[in-house]
Amino acid sequence: MRKKRDTIYVRIGHWRPEEISFNYATGSVEIGVSVFEAVQQGDRFRILLDEEHDPDNRQADTLSGWAERLYGEVRRGKPQTPIFIVDGDYIGVGYDGEPLLKRLEVVREISVADLLAPEIGLR
Repeated sequence: MRKKRDTIYVRIGHWRPEEISFNYATGSVEIGVSVFEAVQQGDRFRILLDEEHDPDNRQADTLSGWAERLYGEVRRGKPQTPIFIVDGDYIGVGYDGEPLLKRLEVVREISVADLLAPEIGLR
């Protein structure tokens, strides 16, 4: 998967200064920051969890866990985990099939209400 010119990346949470990600499923470090690929639909961002982008549903599982955490924060009235639209240099694919980036730049911060992923109930 190579970055297309119009690719949008969503990052949930801050990232380490050394721009690596920790994969909790494998217990290993990944060479870049894990992000989700998305497309813009109106003023919202649809995370791509289709067969091409997530054939084994690992990204959907990861996103489902994030959604539960984010909605829990919203229900308690204390959103704490930031969500960003980011750009950066595509350097490869992580264990879950997600894009890995380096030299990240925040394009803008969004909220959980700005995300769409109908496969896991984000509508």
